[in-house]
Amino acid sequence: MINFTNRKRYDNIPFNDYLKVGGYSYSFLKRENAGSVAPFMSTKKVELGKLVDAILTQPDDIDIYSPQLKTAEKIATVLTNNFPIKHFESQVSLTCDMEYNGLKMPFRGRLDWGLKDIAVIDLKVTAENNFRSVINHMGYDNQLFGYCGAYGARLGYILIYSSSTDKYDLIQMPLNGEQFWKEKIMKFGTVK
Repeated sequence: MINFTNRKRYDNIPFNDYLKVGGYSYSFLKRENAGSVAPFMSTKKVELGKLVDAILTQPDDIDIYSPQLKTAEKIATVLTNNFPIKHFESQVSLTCDMEYNGLKMPFRGRLDWGLKDIAVIDLKVTAENNFRSVINHMGYDNQLFGYCGAYGARLGYILIYSSSTDKYDLIQMPLNGEQFWKEKIMKFGTVK
């Protein structure tokens, strides 16, 4: 069993400051190969998701010149009108130590939304319409396991929107990503 210790939260810090706090992020760990990561190539789909995220959680970071702004605003409006996300904490940055089998690995994460001690909600915008397939392929259960452990929440959700079909859903995820994290702690952890 993984223990989450030394939990810290950083409220209202810019994303660039979040990148400076210590720890391995899920995005690094899922893409790493032999301890390094190839440069990330952004796509229009990724840019749309980032723009929706900015509208909903970081209004100072909105690219008002983006050709996808109207689409992103429409998605943000649909989600805001159908889910009570304005009542949740947003963009909480977290660090903790993940401990397993005598090893300790520092972790960092940044939540889209959280409901203190109860739930983490992560936003995903996709062009796909089979949400379960996307969730399984991208390993979002692994991501939520780490976020929920660092935040102290017992429930994890994916709020997902398909830009191709305009369908959306709030999907409760089983927090069954422990094996992913055990393997990463064994690879990157140090003796406690």
